[in-house]
Amino acid sequence: DVNIPNTGRKYNNRYALIIGNANYQDNGSDFVNIRFAISDAKTIKEYFTKILGIPDDNSHIYYVENATSIQLRRYLDNFSKLIQSSPQGSEFFVYYSGHGSINETKKPYIVPTDVNSEYLESYAMSLTDFYQKLTPPTGKKVYVFLDACFSGGGKTGQLTLNAKVAVRRSSAETPIVGNIIVFAASTGEQISQEYIEKQHGLFTYYLLKHLKDTRGNITLMNLYEKIKTDVQNQTLNPQNRLNEQTPVIRTGSTVEDSWQSIRLIH
Repeated sequence: DVNIPNTGRKYNNRYALIIGNANYQDNGSDFVNIRFAISDAKTIKEYFTKILGIPDDNSHIYYVENATSIQLRRYLDNFSKLIQSSPQGSEFFVYYSGHGSINETKKPYIVPTDVNSEYLESYAMSLTDFYQKLTPPTGKKVYVFLDACFSGGGKTGQLTLNAKVAVRRSSAETPIVGNIIVFAASTGEQISQEYIEKQHGLFTYYLLKHLKDTRGNITLMNLYEKIKTDVQNQTLNPQNRLNEQTPVIRTGSTVEDSWQSIRLIH
């Protein structure tokens, strides 16, 4: 969070959607609060602007904290329109820190801060719809960073106030099409955990660390490998008292053979 390098670059064809959902109980939800989702989002915004060169203005950065169901849809709909209308070659960076959850059929959802667990189907955003709205036309790319889990376990090991929901595997086949590359904090059956010492999500901390160490001069494959190694090493050390967590990559079919060599700074 300090001494963030500034590359001095500006890419007018880069845009970002950043969502930090933390205060669920303040909005009447039965989902537990998340301690560091706001600090995750605020710091990611600085990194996106200072390192990745996204212009720091309302035309290029769509930023929202504690998004309600209506706000989530409005921001996502407007960002989707931007993806469709922007010039060829544009790049879009999407970051979400907050709760994910699954319904009884194990369908995964992004959870707004005013939604109760019993109303996921009506008011939450299914992960399928989330990806569909982000699907770009040919010639554009979307990079998604999800610090959420869809195991039913919650980011703190507890999902709702009333009960600790049993961890079970979500659907691993959420459709992704087109030029989308998704960095997910964990697999479908794992919990995405907090790094309490650093006051960030565990996945987000190492995403930030390696963007900072490399000043963004890194391929997506190398970034993924570094994040995966460090997250796994933290969770496998018994002294840290963490559950196993393995970040994963998912892509649309059109970039599954080429995403590895994409560079964040070019």
